[in-house]
Amino acid sequence: MNWRDRASWNRAGWVLTALWAIYVVEATRGDWSHPLFRFVFLVPLALWAVLIVARRALLGAEPKTAPPPAKADVRK
Repeated sequence: MNWRDRASWNRAGWVLTALWAIYVVEATRGDWSHPLFRFVFLVPLALWAVLIVARRALLGAEPKTAPPPAKADVRK
């Protein structure tokens, strides 16, 4: 897994989000009134925020791509 690649960070976030959702459903046995269901959306949201901050702290901001060079105005 290439940790410098943005797609790797996105994949890690999606996998952890899916694992959390599966855990909540299994732990509560699908009972929506269970207190753990209050966190079913908050924990993944916090996870994504932490992943974004961690990636920027470890790798710095993504380099901005330069615009394509303008065509030279050659008049004949």
